[in-house]
Amino acid sequence: MQDLVISGDDEVVSVDNDGVLLRWQLTDGEPVERVRLAERCVQDAAEGLELRCSSLSRSGREVLMVWDNRERFDWNTPREQHLTVVMLANLDDGSVRRRFQFEGHCNRCARSSDDRFAAVGDNSEPMWVLLDLAQGGAARIFSGSIESTYKVKGIGEMAFDAECRTLASIVNEDIALWDIASGRIVTLFRGHDPGPSDLCFSADGRLLISGGRDAVRTWNLAALRPEASFRGHPGGANGVAVLPGTRLVASAGRGRLVCRSKALTK
Repeated sequence: MQDLVISGDDEVVSVDNDGVLLRWQLTDGEPVERVRLAERCVQDAAEGLELRCSSLSRSGREVLMVWDNRERFDWNTPREQHLTVVMLANLDDGSVRRRFQFEGHCNRCARSSDDRFAAVGDNSEPMWVLLDLAQGGAARIFSGSIESTYKVKGIGEMAFDAECRTLASIVNEDIALWDIASGRIVTLFRGHDPGPSDLCFSADGRLLISGGRDAVRTWNLAALRPEASFRGHPGGANGVAVLPGTRLVASAGRGRLVCRSKALTK
């Protein structure tokens, strides 16, 4: 699962690793719509590029898509020939509202809850780029390590906190918390075995929720420690999200949706 959001009208929207958009109803847990992003959204000069990842808006009506041309070159090709194109598109009519282009490859992305910023990175490069969706343009490039013995090898799934002060990302099968102001990793969470697949913040900013093949886990951000773990998702949880205005956590994976009412209980 690439991304998962829960809208205020009890609708779940997800995008899988093949760029297939699914809409679900919480009442019955069955998909009510299935469509490929490349068919719904205008590619807008993305010819020759392949879709690498996507991130949905909080409403589930817009999607951020990341395309690159890595299949056309090997790693000995000069970097200036490696191209990433990021597009922000409306899912209703397929129109593209923002378009970014830069050198390098990216296959991971996330967007802030207010839809002002996005982050894109790659699981084979120790850096990520902050994009300004409101104004347009690449705001900052981040790279770093928490200590001399811990080197970031690549950036996995990412999530912003509600105030856009912290970015959580999967790094080396751990979870890293980045301080956006300083651009540094401030702490690491370890515990998933194997590593986590997706993560998100609770609405109150108190907890980080992560999903993996072993369990859905919550992490206390004030104490910087594990809070709880929940097992039982068939085949593992590849996507996690919180229902707006509630303490309900949904996890998705292998075509199944699981909702947990006690995951965020204080």
